[in-house]
Amino acid sequence: SSTGVQFSGDQVIAKGTVVQWEICLPAAIMGSMGDVKVDCTGRVMWVGKVAQQNRFGVVIDSYLLKEKQG
Repeated sequence: SSTGVQFSGDQVIAKGTVVQWEICLPAAIMGSMGDVKVDCTGRVMWVGKVAQQNRFGVVIDSYLLKEKQG
């Protein structure tokens, strides 16, 4: 969503943990000349398990858009 993201993984991450991640959005989706890199920082808001897989809900606290270089 526009305010959060759900991750899944092998490790258990505690609620309240600050996490950083990066995503790359294709130029065609962004309407830009090149792909756009998004550096994100957020906090784990909920932790759960679905079908033996750890899930984490993270609220996005800040992000920075950068045109991807080469």
